[in-house]
Amino acid sequence: MTRHFLSFFCFTLLTTLSLFSCKWFGRSEKPVSINGKQDALDMMEMPPLPAGGTYAAEWKTIDSLEQEGLLRSALEKTEELQKRAADDKNGAQIVKCLLFRGKYTTLLEEDGLAVAMLMMETETGKLQQPEKSVMQSLLGEMYPKYHANKRWEISQRTPLSGDEGGDILTWSGARIARQASDLYAASVEQAELLRTVPVSRFSDVLYPGENDSIAGQPLRSSLYDLLAYRAIEYYSNDLNFLNEPVYEFILDQDFSFAPHGEFQDKVFDSRDGYSGKWRAIRLFQELLKAYNTDNQGDQTIRRARLYDADLARLQFVYANSVLDNKTDPADSGNAR
Repeated sequence: MTRHFLSFFCFTLLTTLSLFSCKWFGRSEKPVSINGKQDALDMMEMPPLPAGGTYAAEWKTIDSLEQEGLLRSALEKTEELQKRAADDKNGAQIVKCLLFRGKYTTLLEEDGLAVAMLMMETETGKLQQPEKSVMQSLLGEMYPKYHANKRWEISQRTPLSGDEGGDILTWSGARIARQASDLYAASVEQAELLRTVPVSRFSDVLYPGENDSIAGQPLRSSLYDLLAYRAIEYYSNDLNFLNEPVYEFILDQDFSFAPHGEFQDKVFDSRDGYSGKWRAIRLFQELLKAYNTDNQGDQTIRRARLYDADLARLQFVYANSVLDNKTDPADSGNAR
């Protein structure tokens, strides 16, 4: 079974801006271009926004300013709209405003991407739940993209002692990876609260993937589901964990293949608290526990969510287990 997830609307300029140098000179409202090449706005490759949403008139104004290249004015209008969204307690629109503030800041400032990420970190620290968890997840996604696009530059930096301070412009690759990992972990800490938040509350900044529903109901029905699967996707990618730890977590336990009701309560010890595999396993356990105890709603839909999560767990375990007998279910936990 192929798994499909809801995806966050997130600016993909992170994959392109490292190729260009972007500066804002003065307060002129002339259309902005990058290095004299085509208009910067043509290079954003932004995914389309979901149709509708609140503050439609305000966003139309912001979009018009952007299309005219008047990014400073677009930024100011976005900041004003964020204040209104905060007064209205409109969490989805607060997140959307922060994303667009990040976009415009990246284009307007020298070292704009780093400046934008610092701004978003600062703003995230001020947010209430569940918006804070959403932004933590989004920031967790941005750091590895930043690293991928600045890899050579980052590799030339002289490592600093301690936690390397608060300036991403001085961070090593390992420090950036730790930040991303911690942000994803923080995004799912408030599990009990996040399970009460339907993903539909953030429809203004979400768009559905393919085959992500059953009987018209989303497989990722709560915000916790969505954030947990986003974290698992990050933790499952070995490219995000290139540094060899002193005490590496090895997935060599027979019970990792056990039936979901047994697997969810097993103890996976690790001396490497930043192991992606270990963190992914623990999230799978949390998901399965929740689905196994869920007695609300249609039973068919509940089972579909459980089986989908369990299949994802077994695929992950099979891909990462070092057991010689992992191809034989009879000898590797009697998974079924």
